[in-house]
Amino acid sequence: MKTHDFYYDLPPELIAQTPLERRDASRLLVLDRETGARTHRQFHDLPRLLRPGGLPLEELEEVLGEITVDKAVLSPLAAGEKPRAPGMKYRHYAPRAPVTVVSGEGRRTARYIRRNLGDHTGVICFEEYRDQFPGCQVRSIGSAQDRGEQARRVFDALRSFDGTDVTAIFAQCPGDGGLGLAVANRLKKAAGFQVVELGEGTP
Repeated sequence: MKTHDFYYDLPPELIAQTPLERRDASRLLVLDRETGARTHRQFHDLPRLLRPGGLPLEELEEVLGEITVDKAVLSPLAAGEKPRAPGMKYRHYAPRAPVTVVSGEGRRTARYIRRNLGDHTGVICFEEYRDQFPGCQVRSIGSAQDRGEQARRVFDALRSFDGTDVTAIFAQCPGDGGLGLAVANRLKKAAGFQVVELGEGTP
């Protein structure tokens, strides 16, 4: 590889002479890896273009200020609505069996799942509840309090049911604090946002 391989013509009128007053207004090129489509955005859009990941929202906000979480992170898009970033469009890491995510306090979600177990049901749950689903194939993603361990295990748990006789999967879901937002996003995307929300009044 030679340095001249990277030479290209750039017209002088396209070379910035002074910095922008707002540095985060600089242009940002976004590539959709699925389609090859390119769109022009600005750097201040970046936090809304990324799915939740290894940096918790709270830590990003300490540096960047308040960040509005895109609705595509937590809920399905309406018909005809376009996502802000390509990674928000698809079901990610979805197993072959349909997934239902059950969100709420751990004991309530475990109780709901037990009541709805059928033949050939798989369960993704917190370690504290793994013995509460008799007759099921169970995958623990770690303690309900350990978001880091949940993030490390969630993908393997989702895909581990492929090749088994499981025809439906229920998954306990962490809250949205810290890394929980990323774990919840991955589970809900895998489920196509088939989510059961259990509030305080749920028995």
